[in-house]
Amino acid sequence: MTNTPISPVQKCFISLCFIGLLTCSDLMAGAQRPSSFINTLRGSNNNRGNYSHGNTIPLTTLPNGFDYWTPITDAKDKSWIYQYNETAIQGFGVSHMPSPWINDYASFNLMPEIGPLAVKEKLRESSFSHSNETGKAHYYGVKLDNGIGAEIAPAMHSAVMRFTFPASSDAHILFDTKDDDTGVVTYDSITKALSGYVYDPNLAWFQSIPNIYFYITCNKPVNKVGYPTKSGICANLDFATAANEKVIIKIGTSYISVEQAKANLEAEIGSKSFEAVKEEAAVAWDNLLKKVAVTGGTTDQKITFYSCLYRAYAYPSSFWETVNGAPKYYSPSDGKIHDGKFYTNNGFWDTYKAAWPLYDLLTPTQSGDMLDGFLNFYKTSGVISRWFGPGLNGAMLGSHSDIIFADAYVKGIRNFDYNTAYETMLKNSTTPAGPPLTGRNDNTRAIYYGYTALDNVDAAASWTLENSICDAAISQMAGAMNKTEDAAYFRNKSLNYTNIFSPSVGGFFRGKFLNGSWRTSDALFKPNEWGYENIEGNAWQYRIAPLHDGQGLADLFGSRAALSTAIDDVFNAPREYLTGGYGGVIHEMKEGYDANMGQYVQANQTDHGMIYMYNYAGTPSKTATRARDVMNRLYESGVGTGNGYSGDEDNGSASAWYVFSAMGFFPAGGAVPEYMIGSPIFPKATISLENGKTFVVKTINNSTGNMYVQSALLNGVNYTKNFITHNDVMNGGTLTLTMGPDPSAWGTGENDVPSSITTGPVIMQMTDAAVNGTVTANGQSSASVGMENAFDNNADTRWVVDTKVGWIQYELPTPKAVHMYTITSANNGSNRDPKDWRIKGSDDGITWTTLDTRTNQTFAWRPQARSFSFTNSTAYRYYRLEITANSGGSSVQVAELEFFADTPVLTPIHTQIAAVQ
Repeated sequence: MTNTPISPVQKCFISLCFIGLLTCSDLMAGAQRPSSFINTLRGSNNNRGNYSHGNTIPLTTLPNGFDYWTPITDAKDKSWIYQYNETAIQGFGVSHMPSPWINDYASFNLMPEIGPLAVKEKLRESSFSHSNETGKAHYYGVKLDNGIGAEIAPAMHSAVMRFTFPASSDAHILFDTKDDDTGVVTYDSITKALSGYVYDPNLAWFQSIPNIYFYITCNKPVNKVGYPTKSGICANLDFATAANEKVIIKIGTSYISVEQAKANLEAEIGSKSFEAVKEEAAVAWDNLLKKVAVTGGTTDQKITFYSCLYRAYAYPSSFWETVNGAPKYYSPSDGKIHDGKFYTNNGFWDTYKAAWPLYDLLTPTQSGDMLDGFLNFYKTSGVISRWFGPGLNGAMLGSHSDIIFADAYVKGIRNFDYNTAYETMLKNSTTPAGPPLTGRNDNTRAIYYGYTALDNVDAAASWTLENSICDAAISQMAGAMNKTEDAAYFRNKSLNYTNIFSPSVGGFFRGKFLNGSWRTSDALFKPNEWGYENIEGNAWQYRIAPLHDGQGLADLFGSRAALSTAIDDVFNAPREYLTGGYGGVIHEMKEGYDANMGQYVQANQTDHGMIYMYNYAGTPSKTATRARDVMNRLYESGVGTGNGYSGDEDNGSASAWYVFSAMGFFPAGGAVPEYMIGSPIFPKATISLENGKTFVVKTINNSTGNMYVQSALLNGVNYTKNFITHNDVMNGGTLTLTMGPDPSAWGTGENDVPSSITTGPVIMQMTDAAVNGTVTANGQSSASVGMENAFDNNADTRWVVDTKVGWIQYELPTPKAVHMYTITSANNGSNRDPKDWRIKGSDDGITWTTLDTRTNQTFAWRPQARSFSFTNSTAYRYYRLEITANSGGSSVQVAELEFFADTPVLTPIHTQIAAVQ
């Protein structure tokens, strides 16, 4: 074998063929720029909906980009449009897909061809090899087996495609859409532009889906333009090409008009070359990615880390455009153009645990800007979606916008309309669900029962648990805004998870009916049975779900040590599953099984906070063990495989989990400005903060075997706590962790654990004392609106008195010290609402003491539960609401009335302890 020197160009080609990652220009410019580590092909090797390594597509875009540009292996599909295991490409196009489970929208594609024009997808496709494919955030390139090269470089609302053709007298570029799309496409022989719009009618039933307008130019003189007959809309540009001739296609997009699409193209790309657009996109990603500089680690770890950071910032998508120098957006809520900004493509159930805390940490100004965009949707529609894609979407459950608003506020972000944000939180938590796909299901009863019941709502246990976390976040924001009454009420609501905890089956959360019975008997309860009261999981996956109350969980299980064991049990349980309420296997079941971590399922967001709950239990070494295991086994660089994740990567959620965990800490749940310390995989991670300071996580003796923290220094001072605060990070400094091969006593002290809603050995929750007693009132309009309706735990009924004033009282079975109450407005007639009133207490029902007085009160919604607190330590038998003025109507009405007193949440464990004492 002859030892022949290899030229730089040959080295570039060899690297490209072997790893399919770095372009020649990347290598020449220096492979260490952060954008060079990104592999957008990660997570794209999936069996459609049957098995997921991420269920991603290669998104070539800008941070929080307006458009996603991608190769397409199935141009007829709206879900799995690119699959790594496919061998042919059918087009290169724009996508706005939030998730394969939500479907793509506002899309079209271009396909370069030679020879006779082929329009049908299977006839026009060209085979390719991944060794000839490069996937970057700022660049996509592939050499097709038919000799055509295709490249993409993105701008915000536009892109440039470069097609390199072989010599051909019969070359084409085909414009195509999905078969069921409608629209218009025309070629203007004067401007030499292809323009028009595409409309997808399939999503219009629940939201206003925009037209995607386009304006496309070609640097190559066109010999012929055609409009083939095919489902959807099509056009073809025909020309002859010389060998290696490069045809440049520049594309502008808009949701507003063709003129705006043209303006976007001219403003962002104009006369710039392909290489210039590509470099600008690379710089945009470099500027973002360099906010976290990691030192050491393997190349695969850096590819995984920066690819995850890229993926997290591919979402949410910008949905606004600059029109005459001002931001404007098409609103999916009403189909109109509005001033301001809007962002979309986000499922808050997926993203609240890690993705949004990452935005709040690294790019707080951008985070506030995006949150304000969601609020613009609320201002035009009156609701916040559970899932934006682009407008209302009902995927998953809960009102987790509550958490992302609160988390930003308690971390000091103020560049969003936080007062309106707080209004949305009140509406979500204290009123019935609004239009479909918004709010909280079964709130007409769940507010008063203290849990969501299975009678009317599927996945009721999941609803209860998620609502508890959301209410904890509202409590945090209320406290930060000095809304003390609200803070107390929502703190109390956040403890509702205790109402579905069942010690009798070993400590699990279970589905419950309105009559208080469980869905199954204890004997028939199977914690590995998916569905029924749980969404996308079983009782094992939801066992540690109340992330906001580590001490409360410890109290339920009996101690912090018992909580640690309860988490162990999840990992140690047999990994077999029962399909249960799903009636068949879904992909998350298989992925969790294959991960071989017992019943822990990193493949889905249900468990993404569980590992770090070990810190609350005072056993941070177990956090290290599990976090390292997940990072090492369930995250891949995807180089040469298209793998990346152990399940769906939803809107950056699984990626943000890795970014935080690799840096060595993870955000607390429930909008608490703290981070639990784990086990960083890099010797050093330097975070460049927006305020100009840096925070460094530095490790000593870190290695695969040395994963356990032995001691810590925060800014040179001994630090024993197993968490740090958001202020610790934002103030800048260095967290130094000395690592070792075995667990240590670090972070295990009584006061070393993170904050928790509960602080004592027994959970104290205020509960409605008006149960099993006697109600009396001064009158009622009719039997159907009688006084019992005010205490029936149903906001759809009401007590009505045909006078402007009235009183209603409750005799408790035993005296209790009430110090909070709620009044719920009725579902009609706002002029009948109480405006002025007094709350009174009595021992005998004859002599009364005024405990609380309110005037000029209003209720914003129909119905709405409002809470009021007062100081009282006296246990009265009778409590009375005395309404002294209404809101102007001829009668007064109330839907529900509750009187709250402190109640310890006792389990058999506490009973046993009390018996011994």
